[in-house]
Amino acid sequence: MEPDERELHRDCRCGNANLTDTSGPLPEKLVCADTSRRFFSVLGVLPLLGREFTLDEERFGGPAAALISEQLWRRRFAPATTS
Repeated sequence: MEPDERELHRDCRCGNANLTDTSGPLPEKLVCADTSRRFFSVLGVLPLLGREFTLDEERFGGPAAALISEQLWRRRFAPATTS
C-alpha cells in the first residue's frame, strides 16, 4: 500500500450497517456508514447543511451524532410545502 493510500485508510475509516427506522408511519431500511470525523474533509466535500463531526463525537463514549442524506431529510423531516 502506498503512503497516500495508508493515510486515506487511516483518515477515512468507514464501516457499513443496515438499520430499520420505525419512527415514521412505515418502517424504513436505512443503509448507514460509521465514519471517522475526517472522512468528508479527506474526500474534499462538506455537508450541504450542518457541520462535520467533532473530535468529541469520534471518541469512545462521546456524544452521538448523525449526518443524513438530503433525500432522507426531505422524505422524513422537511415540512410539507403547499403551492
